Amino acid sequence: MSEQAGPNVLHIVVDDLGVMDVGFMGDTRYQTPNIDRLASQGMVFTEGYLVAQVGKWHIGKDPTTQGVAINVAGGHNGGPGTYFSPYQVEPLENGPRGEYLTDRLTTEVIKIMEAHKEEKFFLYFPFYTVHTPIMGKPELIAILDAWRKKNNAPIPSEPNPQYRP
Repeated sequence: MSEQAGPNVLHIVVDDLGVMDVGFMGDTRYQTPNIDRLASQGMVFTEGYLVAQVGKWHIGKDPTTQGVAINVAGGHNGGPGTYFSPYQVEPLENGPRGEYLTDRLTTEVIKIMEAHKEEKFFLYFPFYTVHTPIMGKPELIAILDAWRKKNNAPIPSEPNPQYRP
């Protein structure tokens, strides 16, 4: 066996389960014996890291009540009203009209990373992009359309009428 440079990390994401919803964090509403056992045999990061989340949250109304120090655009909604500003995503101030949500969230992540580069942080960044309404930037849709035409590829049947500009 070779010597490892650092610890192995297992990051488990359970959709719609909050960090404070497990037994080892003190919650008694749910039985989580396997996760509790993993926590007792490994490391649990509960302090010393700035925790930030940018994007889809959907496991509570306010991530800052669930162990998150910085929250950008994460709340109880599972998706945005639109991918172009004004977004209808709270808490996120709308950008200039037509600004693309995915680009905006990426910019917000970069700002957090730059502001906290001297600190240890954990940044959770789930994009909304795979959720309806399916909306792309017109210049990217044009590239995709040209590729489809060149390759005789069909346009997928999509029940969302906003898929195409």
